Amino acid sequence: MTVKIVDATPLHFNELAQRMREVDRKEIYASSGNLPKDVCDAAWGLDKEAKVALVGGRVVCIFGVVQVSALPTIGVPWLLGTDLMDDVPKDLCKHSVKHLNKFKKKYDVMVNYVDARNKTTVKWLQWLGFSVELPASFGYLGLPFHRFEMRKDYNV
Repeated sequence: MTVKIVDATPLHFNELAQRMREVDRKEIYASSGNLPKDVCDAAWGLDKEAKVALVGGRVVCIFGVVQVSALPTIGVPWLLGTDLMDDVPKDLCKHSVKHLNKFKKKYDVMVNYVDARNKTTVKWLQWLGFSVELPASFGYLGLPFHRFEMRKDYNV
């Protein structure tokens, strides 16, 4: 199976909302109290540059960065997936590095939170080079979440 990355559309977000992996459903509810459909609708509205990973035309995951500040440029990286992510981990890691390098050129700082129960994603974020803080109470349910961050490398 080969992963193809294209621009996300509302149809992709609808499919994701219906087939979202359980760990992402739990994280969404714990952080915001929202349902997957609500978050997918909001993501489409906030990130028109979102990308979708497809395998055989089916959504594997959707990801992007929402800009929250212009000076300095601060973005909130995000990714929501389906269970198909487990079928193509090597391809996803390869594409993750490629797109992260593009994001690093655009943003001075990228920061977000990840549910501490999502051990696989925490390890993946560390592998990508994000600094991951110790978990602390966060969000709607006050469960432990890790704040993660990456700053632009200004090699002069």
